[in-house]
Amino acid sequence: MSNKEQNYREFKEEMRVIADLGHTQSVLSWDQETYMPDKGISFRSQQLGTLSTIAQEKYVADDIKLCAQSVSESYGEGDDEKINADLYLKERARQEKLSPAFVGRSTEVTSAARHAWQQAKHDDDFRAFAPHLEKVVVLLRERARLIDEARDPYEVLLSEFDEGASIEQIDMIFADLKKELLPLYQKTQEAPTINDDFLYEGVYDKQKQLDVIHKVTSLIGYDFDRGRVDLVEHPFCTTFSPDDVRITTRLKEDDLTFGLWSSIHEAGHALYEQGMRSDQYGMPLGAAAGMSIHESQSRLWENIVGHSLDFVERILPDLQKSFPEQLGGLSGMDVFKAINKVKPWPIRIESDELTYHLHILIRYEIERDLIGGMLAIEDVPEVWNAKYKDYLGIDIKSDREGVLQDVHWSLGCMGYFPTYSLGSLYGAQFMEYAYKSVSGLEDDLKCGRYDTLLKWLQENIHEHGQRYVSNDLCRHVTGNELSVAPFVTYLTSKLKNIYNI
Repeated sequence: MSNKEQNYREFKEEMRVIADLGHTQSVLSWDQETYMPDKGISFRSQQLGTLSTIAQEKYVADDIKLCAQSVSESYGEGDDEKINADLYLKERARQEKLSPAFVGRSTEVTSAARHAWQQAKHDDDFRAFAPHLEKVVVLLRERARLIDEARDPYEVLLSEFDEGASIEQIDMIFADLKKELLPLYQKTQEAPTINDDFLYEGVYDKQKQLDVIHKVTSLIGYDFDRGRVDLVEHPFCTTFSPDDVRITTRLKEDDLTFGLWSSIHEAGHALYEQGMRSDQYGMPLGAAAGMSIHESQSRLWENIVGHSLDFVERILPDLQKSFPEQLGGLSGMDVFKAINKVKPWPIRIESDELTYHLHILIRYEIERDLIGGMLAIEDVPEVWNAKYKDYLGIDIKSDREGVLQDVHWSLGCMGYFPTYSLGSLYGAQFMEYAYKSVSGLEDDLKCGRYDTLLKWLQENIHEHGQRYVSNDLCRHVTGNELSVAPFVTYLTSKLKNIYNI
């Protein structure tokens, strides 16, 4: 074995240990959301803080830095070894600005905040959560200053979820979306009302829902030999390795659509993670390009595929077999129209594809102003409610259906919400290109052969890992910069067929 091969082997081994520590944290976090008893939160926060501190100390240690520098100098441009080393060194330059003590303190604060949010949501009491949110905001401002004091602090946080994204880009995208979508929204509201009452009538047995979720997510390619599904308050996907990627869901006995399509969404995330190169475990080339690309995969499967007429007709027989009283006698078109109905609604994850982006805009504006110091914590519910009235014409009736509905802020994930809208745009642009470049794709999807699309996504997106940042990956795959046009074209075409507008 040559010296450069030995150096890379040592570098890879160190990165694997760091990944093991990180995924062990993920196991504890997953358990906290699923099976941990309520009184376990204090020690769990401590345990997570300890692991994050140890992982941070190892990540910024001098020996791994020197090893990575040697690898970078020894391999040529385009070699996986050099790419991994260079990406590590770039990320390390950012991470070394955060002390292990700060990282450990951050984990303890957000772990406690996550638990407080869950209780506050249950009690419908924002005031109980406010002190924890205050700590999170102070922590994030400090984090932004430590990383790059010269940049807008919110933009620093945004770049942690999607490198290359900027406030200017987000503002431009939302301006373009509002220009295109608001007139379309008005047309749907003036058209004859679509009946979706049958979706919310009767009782949908939870075990039968889980059985359907298992069938449907398996249909699109989610591998249950390398995953599982569990119940939580707020659905998520978590990864312990490419061979252990888990999804969670929340079920409602009076609403089949909520659990089923949120599970398809999380399965989209899981398909991305299961599609990573196992030989790159712990390395940048074995990790996601960014959260906008991650969301492009989940929203592509949930909406572009999952909310299509072809998909509905494919899964309807199983749905009718499980729930004959509610769905028996309905056509695929009946269900297709109902699940795509455009209507103002207070809950983001229950909203339609069009108004969804107004939900994201509200969160973006609030968290940007919180981090920037233009909005006080105690004023957040009032501002939230006012924006919902202004943008969607909705009167928010409680903290539970308003400012407490999302888990993200308790986790310290400010800067994440814009990636949902970016993900919708990336997903639509990828899908538009896939239709053009993959022979027979449309016919395969109509016939329920989803492996053709999954294989294309694996080869063109998943296997690249972090080789490209989001914008560069978009150019690499489609040949064009990110644009709102493919998404607007896709959504307009769908809604014209549904509403005859």
